[in-house]
Amino acid sequence: MAKAKAEEGSLPSKTKMVEAAMDTLGMDSSPATIQPWILEKYKVEIDKQMISSYASTYRKKRGAGKSGSIRVAAASGKGVVAVKDVQLLSDLIARVGPNEVQSLVRTLAK
Repeated sequence: MAKAKAEEGSLPSKTKMVEAAMDTLGMDSSPATIQPWILEKYKVEIDKQMISSYASTYRKKRGAGKSGSIRVAAASGKGVVAVKDVQLLSDLIARVGPNEVQSLVRTLAK
């Protein structure tokens, strides 16, 4: 038992594993999608019900809510931007910079 505890110490907590999976796969990922990702990456199997519990807590902490989307007041009156979309945009800004993203948006809006 002591050996198992020592080995577990080198891995993140199960909560952190679920959070990492959701950050990679998206906040709306299901336990059925998260479980094999964790098994492949960490070689740890977590019960789907436990994953669901951790995921629900993480969504609340991140403010994703139940719908996983943010209503946007667009000029046309249309549109729902999903949290996943905002995360992708944030990643793109981090990767190429805000000026390049603005330039891209202007180009695509034409």
